Amino acid sequence: MTMSQLISVQECAATDLTAVLTAAGNLPDGGVVGGPPTDDATKEGVVSVVYTGPLNPNLYMPIIDARIQLRVLHRRLATSEQIAQNVFAAWHQLGRRTVVQASNGHTYLVHLTNIVAGFSQHYDTQETWEYLGFAQFMIGTTPVS
Repeated sequence: MTMSQLISVQECAATDLTAVLTAAGNLPDGGVVGGPPTDDATKEGVVSVVYTGPLNPNLYMPIIDARIQLRVLHRRLATSEQIAQNVFAAWHQLGRRTVVQASNGHTYLVHLTNIVAGFSQHYDTQETWEYLGFAQFMIGTTPVS
C-alpha cells in the first residue's frame, strides 16, 4: 500500500462536515479546515477539524472509530456560538453516507458521527472567541469505489 492510498481521517472528517453544513445552508464564511485555520478564516468564522486519535480500537472490522476535535472560531461570541449550534445540529448522530478523500481520490463509507462532548465556550484571544467540542467519527478503511 502506497502513502497515497492511506486514509486521512482528518481530511475525510473536514470534507464530510463541509458537505453536511453546505447541504444545510450553514457553512461558515471561513469554511471548514483540517488542522489550524488561517487568521483570515478565523475572523470570518471557521470550524477547525483535528484528528486526535482512536476512540475505540477495533480489531475485527475495517473501520476507524476516531475522536475529532472541533474548534469553532469567530471574532464575535454570538456568531461562534451559532456556528457551533449549526455543527451540532448537522453532525450529531448522523448515519451512513460516503465521503471522497481528495488527496487520493478514494470514496469511503462514513458509518457514524456523534458529538460526544461540548460545545463549551472559551476565550481564545482578544480577536477571537472559541467553542470547543469533540466528536466520534467512524469511517471504513476500505474504499467503496
